[in-house]
Amino acid sequence: MIRILIADDEPIERTIIERMIKKNFPENVEIVNAINGREAVRFYEEKQCQIALLDIEMPGINGLDAADQIRKYDKDAVIIFITAFDEFDYAKRAIQVHALEYLLKPVSEGELVANLEEAIWLTQKTEKKLPAFKADLQETHHENIKMNAVAENIRDYIAKHYKEDISLQDVAGSMNYSDAYFCKIFKQCFDKSFLVFLTEYHSIIFYFSYVLSITSCLRKGIPLLLSLQPQYPDWMRRPGSHPQACRVSRRSRMYNHIPLLLCPCHPSQCR
Repeated sequence: MIRILIADDEPIERTIIERMIKKNFPENVEIVNAINGREAVRFYEEKQCQIALLDIEMPGINGLDAADQIRKYDKDAVIIFITAFDEFDYAKRAIQVHALEYLLKPVSEGELVANLEEAIWLTQKTEKKLPAFKADLQETHHENIKMNAVAENIRDYIAKHYKEDISLQDVAGSMNYSDAYFCKIFKQCFDKSFLVFLTEYHSIIFYFSYVLSITSCLRKGIPLLLSLQPQYPDWMRRPGSHPQACRVSRRSRMYNHIPLLLCPCHPSQCR
């Protein structure tokens, strides 16, 4: 039996999370509710819980301090924070207590289920005392599946919104991640920063659009000299002066072999 602690001072939040859990994990799961940090620590120990879903801002002691006490009591505890506060200091503390996730309210059912599946797997792995090498292989495989799913969600969002002036905060918010945690996850998924990834993505899209326009001109018999200078869509520029306004940076052109001709800036300004 897996015992899951839900600690939140808002009754409606506890009810919503409990319903999601019972809907998706109808068997072998017991729910324990706490209305503040002190109850969370006491109930976790008394009920021998294995997983803790903690809000942060609660009466008595907050969720971060409660998590610290739970971790001291049970080094194998699986802790997930579900909070409305997107604060860097909170995310940093969550990392220090080795939290599995830091989720922002309102948490989606799919995101909660995915993290609970991982939490339950970790709990079962600990209880079964799997050989170290086997446990490491399973954990690596499970982590790879999770990261691939996250990377796919990021690609889907960018593909749908790349013509807009999207930011890291937009993508993080769409996935209910804090900005600090999303930066870490993004780096793990793509081995580069969000800004570099987005710039290179724009460069590739524009490059192929330009190649297609050249091909279309050739098919229609239009002289290339009349269409040599491309028309740049609005999403290729930002307000401001050149070359800062250019999204097709010199670095991206070097990486993707995009000729200087494709840059919206004047050649003498963008080097």
